[in-house]
Amino acid sequence: MFSKKDYISILINVILATSFIGIFFFTYGAKVEEDIAKAQANYIVDAMMDDVDLLPENKLNDIKSSLQNMTPPDLSKEDNEVEEINKKLLVKALTVIGIIFIVGMATAYYLCQIGEKVNFIEVLKSGLIVLTFIGLTEFSFLTFFASKFISADPNFVKQTFINKIIDKSTSSINNGKNDIINDDVYFSI
Repeated sequence: MFSKKDYISILINVILATSFIGIFFFTYGAKVEEDIAKAQANYIVDAMMDDVDLLPENKLNDIKSSLQNMTPPDLSKEDNEVEEINKKLLVKALTVIGIIFIVGMATAYYLCQIGEKVNFIEVLKSGLIVLTFIGLTEFSFLTFFASKFISADPNFVKQTFINKIIDKSTSSINNGKNDIINDDVYFSI
C-alpha cells in the first residue's frame, strides 16, 4: 500500500509535469512547431515545382509575366488577428496552469503538515529531479526527432491541387468560361 509520502509525491510530480508540459508547449514547442510547418510547406512547394508541368512554355511565360505584375495581398490584418487570438489563448492557458500549480502545491504542502509529518522540501526536490528528466526527454524528442519528421504528403497535395483545378475548370466550362484550363495543359506526376 502507498504511504502518505507516496501520495504527496505523486501529486507533486503530476503538478510539476503538467505545469512544465503546458509552459513548454507554449514556448519552445510552439517555436519548433512553427519551424516544422514552414519547412513542410517549403517541402511541398518544392516537390510540386519539381514534378508538375502546368503549361507549355508560351503559357508559362504569360503566367510569369502576370505574376511579376501582381501585388501580393496585404495579410497583415489576418496575421494580427491570429496573433491576438494566440495571445489570449496563451494568457488563458497560463492562468489555468498557474491556478493548478498554486492549488496543487498548496494542497501538497497542507497534506505534508497534517497528521504524520512529511518533509515537503524533500518530496519537492525528488519531484524536481523527475521533472528534469521529463524536460530533457521532451526537449530531446522534439529537437532531434519530431522536428525532423515529415508528415506532409506532397503526392496528396498534388492530387488535390489537380482535382481542384479540374473541378474549377469544369465549373468554368459549364458557365461558358474556360480561363483556367485548356487543351494544352498537362500534368506529369
